[in-house]
Amino acid sequence: MTDAKTEPEPTSTQSSDATALKLPKQTTPTWEMELLISGATVFAMLQLPALLDQWLYEYMPRFGRELSVVLLLTYVYTKAAVIALVFTFVLHLALRGYWVALVGMHSVHPEGIRWEKLKMGPFYGEMVKRRYASMPELIERAGGAVHALAPGARIYCFGHVGDGNLHYNVGDKALLARRAEVNEAVYREVAALGGSISAEHGLGQLKREEITRHKDALELELMRAVKRALDPLGLMNPGKVL
Repeated sequence: MTDAKTEPEPTSTQSSDATALKLPKQTTPTWEMELLISGATVFAMLQLPALLDQWLYEYMPRFGRELSVVLLLTYVYTKAAVIALVFTFVLHLALRGYWVALVGMHSVHPEGIRWEKLKMGPFYGEMVKRRYASMPELIERAGGAVHALAPGARIYCFGHVGDGNLHYNVGDKALLARRAEVNEAVYREVAALGGSISAEHGLGQLKREEITRHKDALELELMRAVKRALDPLGLMNPGKVL
């Protein structure tokens, strides 16, 4: 006995839908050119209001009072029309860009993006696994360490999950006097899971001494050597770790 899986034959409606959604290949190279021409047109039209102002200031003194009134009214109506036209072209450019994005996405993923089927390289896949794997555990362990020191303390933990970074704040103001103790408890859990005590905001001055307990002396010295090579006079960002 064998198992077989067959796909249902497409109906006429399905076939007509597929035909309607099929994109002509010969139009593909023109998308970028159409956007470029539309963008250049919008840029040129954005210069028109300033040109109208220049023409008005240049020619208005040459006319008498009555003709100046006619010229001024013509200028006002023309400038209003130009501004409306510029707005229309800007909207057209935005909609065209949106359409090109949709068409391009449909040509690559005609059935919609299926994130679970996207193939990632082995290096990136391993990096993502390492980035996310310990985050729930860190939140749980750090929360337990903080509550062991200060039962009932409120923890405000948020951040950039896609980057694997967390902003870990413990409040209220009553804990400010115990900042070093609370920081040490959280940093201990971060180090245990192979993390770093700082992320996209750098170390600043608050963690200037703390980092020496989490980095090897050789690693810090290599950083200082690079800093000395780039900034031998110590002019850039003085008073920090390096």
